[in-house]
Amino acid sequence: MGELSTESPDKPRPAPVSESQRLRLIDALRGVALLGILLMNIPGFAMPNYFSESFRNDPTNVSRPDGP
Repeated sequence: MGELSTESPDKPRPAPVSESQRLRLIDALRGVALLGILLMNIPGFAMPNYFSESFRNDPTNVSRPDGP
């Protein structure tokens, strides 16, 4: 029994596009989106314990974010 291929032989393979085919606006929007994701995650990276539910309920509890 031979192997069955799901790809047709004349189907083009995915490959990177050339520099002249790239859309600079799309590249810029992707960069801005990644920057926004990074900026929104910086507080969580810096203070992961202070984003817990117990700290949101009692912000004065800074010594033990897990609760009393």
